[in-house]
Amino acid sequence: MNDTKIILLIGRSGRGKSTLANVVTNTNNFKESSGSVSETKEVQFEQFEDIGNKINYAIIDTPGIGDTKMSDNEVLNVIAKAVYLGKDGISQVFFVNDGRFDQYEMATYDLLRTIIFDNDITKHTTIVRTRFPEFRDDEEYQKDIDSMKKEAQAKETELKNNIADKRKEIESLTSGDEQYQKLSEEIKKAEKELTVTNLARIIESCQGRIVYVDNPSLEVKDTNKLRMNKEDREDSREILFEHLKEHCQGDSYKPENLKKLSEDIADDYFQYLNKKAELQRELDEEMKRLNSWTKASVSQASSNQTSNFNIASDQTELTTKENQNEIQEKIIIIEKKERERMIAELQDKKERLKKQIQEKEKIIHQKVLKHIFNNYEAINKELGGNIFLNSVTGEHPWTAIHPEFTNRELVIKWLSQGFDYEQTQNWAAALIDFNPQIDADFCAWLRDKKQLTAERIKRASYPQNIERWRQEYAVYLGKEIGVLDKHKQQLEKRDWADIHPGFAKESFYYKKTYQGCWEENNLTYQDAQNWIPVGFIPWNYKEVNQWKNHNFTPQEVKSWLDIDLDKNDAEFAAYLRGEGHQPSLDLNLKEMKISEAFGAKDSYNKRLKNYSKPLLRLILPKIMSLFSDSKIPRN
Repeated sequence: MNDTKIILLIGRSGRGKSTLANVVTNTNNFKESSGSVSETKEVQFEQFEDIGNKINYAIIDTPGIGDTKMSDNEVLNVIAKAVYLGKDGISQVFFVNDGRFDQYEMATYDLLRTIIFDNDITKHTTIVRTRFPEFRDDEEYQKDIDSMKKEAQAKETELKNNIADKRKEIESLTSGDEQYQKLSEEIKKAEKELTVTNLARIIESCQGRIVYVDNPSLEVKDTNKLRMNKEDREDSREILFEHLKEHCQGDSYKPENLKKLSEDIADDYFQYLNKKAELQRELDEEMKRLNSWTKASVSQASSNQTSNFNIASDQTELTTKENQNEIQEKIIIIEKKERERMIAELQDKKERLKKQIQEKEKIIHQKVLKHIFNNYEAINKELGGNIFLNSVTGEHPWTAIHPEFTNRELVIKWLSQGFDYEQTQNWAAALIDFNPQIDADFCAWLRDKKQLTAERIKRASYPQNIERWRQEYAVYLGKEIGVLDKHKQQLEKRDWADIHPGFAKESFYYKKTYQGCWEENNLTYQDAQNWIPVGFIPWNYKEVNQWKNHNFTPQEVKSWLDIDLDKNDAEFAAYLRGEGHQPSLDLNLKEMKISEAFGAKDSYNKRLKNYSKPLLRLILPKIMSLFSDSKIPRN
């Protein structure tokens, strides 16, 4: 499938994803819905060809993660299957929408960016606007683009004003007040909504990649209406093919998250699919054998019984109706017993295969869950992130396993190792001296390194076995620490000058190399690797620390520097971020000369000036006295 271009459909339920998939594949294999309730509960996949341009494609239709009512296992299945199908990379992401963009729609996009993709997703995204009858009219869809941008900007302004009003209101309250708590939660929610990727920014990042189509239903009785609807769908298909030909022929998009998770689950998912196929194949073959045997056995039994009967007839010359009935009864008994035997064999084989499939499914779920909760902080920051995290874990009384699970971070630790509630419960029951604080890593070691399951340990969990495994784990940890120590020593030997030759130079003031200055300020070799490429130089170690103290990442800082902020503007950037501004918004501020941001900088500079005035008053007389005492000739 390496020469096949993969298209991933994303978007909320009822926006027309499945209809779009039917149109572009020219099939009726995807179940369409007319309203906002999703008909799609699992990932669907279909290959097709643009015959005119001789290009092979495959389309992946996903349920609207976050708004479709799915169990935790169903959500994990969706992610696993989508990742497996897209393991060779995604050629284009179709963000499908029917014009009803809202914050939670954008939040779904951000969740996928955080879980599977990265910030480059917009470079590979096309917005597909469905249910647009004027899709052939360039002027009409340009009006719609302008309208969507204005709507997004108006929503952003509304949120910022709402936050400002609530902050003013909260200033007059004490932290213990119920109203204070309520307003605090509302502000947090609004701030999360404000950080959601703005539609206007997606449109800009997509470089205008917006396709307008109309795919009306074919479930109509009027012949003329049906003909017109088919024409609309055919025209939409041609538009989509033309867009794909122009924008979908480059290298596939395979970000680190997608690459890592697909590599983790690839072998298990392949075996899982094979087991499912084997199960279906066995069922089909057994049913064929069962049916063919039934016919043959009836014929053979009838022949045998008739032969015996004829011999008896020759000897006794007796043919009675009672004898014939007896023969038929014997045939029925033989047939029933043989059928029961074959059904029992079939059921046994079916159960064994189902168990193997469930085991594979459980392993895949563990790996997906581990991947998700290793990105817990990033996902939880997204709007709707906490809802999504709850959807993949379910609501469970963790404290019933152990009282220490009142600590949410401890629950996350177990989830990050791929253990859901039920699995954690099983491990707790298997280990006699269960300690939730330290046993998440220990149980992961038993599972991954020793290939042991909780069920198997239960059968052999007498104290000396548990103790022996713990001792082995301690030895393993000791070796790991030794490897890490050697690795650390190797890291310390690395030459900072390879990153930038300036690290080998000596600071005139501090009389030490700039590498030493960085290390003295708790900046590591890794920090140097991260910060130098975004525009800093070895003697900017103080500025780097300022940005780090305000919790900026190097890539975030690069975005601020790209809009002409200075390297020493960390405090100002933190102020702007606190006001809800993003670097791209500040780029708009720069171009449009919006007074608020420049006023903020003026205010910041005034505070700096007010601070420096008394300092000058203090030191200026001393400086002047030095000059008055010197022997410098006066004119």
